[in-house]
Amino acid sequence: MNPESDQNKLLQKFKNLRKEPQKQVDYLTNAINDIEENLIRNKESYKIQMQKIDQLFRANVNDLNEQINQLKSDLEIQSLHLKQIEKWLKATRGWILIRKYLYKQKYRKWKMELLRTHYHIEDAYEAFNKTVFGNEANHPIWKVCTNSLATVQYPTSNNWINEQSWLHYRKQIIESQLSTKNKDEIKCIQHRLRSRKITQQILNHYSNRESHENNEDYVDEINESKQQDELTNYAYSINHPLHIHEQQLMNTFNQIKTVQYLNLIELNEKENDLHSLLTHIRNLKFDLDNEYTKYTQMSFNEIDKKKQQLINFSKVLDELEEEEAVEFNNLISKARKTNETRIVLKKELKYLRISQNINAMHRFTYFDYRYNLPLCKL
Repeated sequence: MNPESDQNKLLQKFKNLRKEPQKQVDYLTNAINDIEENLIRNKESYKIQMQKIDQLFRANVNDLNEQINQLKSDLEIQSLHLKQIEKWLKATRGWILIRKYLYKQKYRKWKMELLRTHYHIEDAYEAFNKTVFGNEANHPIWKVCTNSLATVQYPTSNNWINEQSWLHYRKQIIESQLSTKNKDEIKCIQHRLRSRKITQQILNHYSNRESHENNEDYVDEINESKQQDELTNYAYSINHPLHIHEQQLMNTFNQIKTVQYLNLIELNEKENDLHSLLTHIRNLKFDLDNEYTKYTQMSFNEIDKKKQQLINFSKVLDELEEEEAVEFNNLISKARKTNETRIVLKKELKYLRISQNINAMHRFTYFDYRYNLPLCKL
């Protein structure tokens, strides 16, 4: 029995036993490395795709953000302008109220003067009636003195056909009986009577107002509305620069308000577009992230599975190595014992040869002469 051949057989045996597990270990190691490389490439691809999505929609997002910021800036400027116009309107209307108050005071003063004029006209009218159409005994109209008959030329009946001629004749008769002072007063009364139509309208106004004096609330409302109408109908009220400025401010305010409303509508549309675009981008990134996470998790699971298999095959290899080492040690021990036994046997055989050479007479069996040596178990 050759120990070297036994060792070679043992080595060949375990080499064959390790061949398949080692093949699986190599395969699993390469597979794990490939999966890890794929994970690295997939991560780089994931980053590149994310960057491409950002680059693809960045221009649209920036454009919408610029438009929204511009609209917000315009709305802020318009709001400030509206606040400024409101302040100007408040100030202008304050001056208008002051002007209306002053005009109201002037209007009341003018009405009082007109009433005084009216009452003065009434007094003059009564004086005129008393003077002209008063007592006929003291002031006969148709009774002409002798001096006046000489100077006054009585018109014929043909001249009386015209009413104006008759009035002129009557005027001459009356003037002949009056002094110069009375004549001047009568002319003044005539001049004032020409404005009787205007005063009559004022009288109608005050008569209507007096008819409602019992109801104070109603009178206040009517007077206030009439005063407002009178102030509004004043010839120079609407065309006054304050009212023109107020109307211009109102027109500008309404125009800015309209533009602001349109800008608000456009701003809402742009914000909705931006929200839709950002939602679309988030959905794309979410889907991409889900795919990346799903693939990464599957890869890690596969790596864990293959690592577990690799551990199992590594254990098999370790067990084979341990078994090989144990059997190799046993083989070495057995070979050592065999070698030691051979050495002992060689010594015994050598001793026996010497003994047989000395005692040639007693040539018996080998075991008969081994009285002094123990039996060796071969």
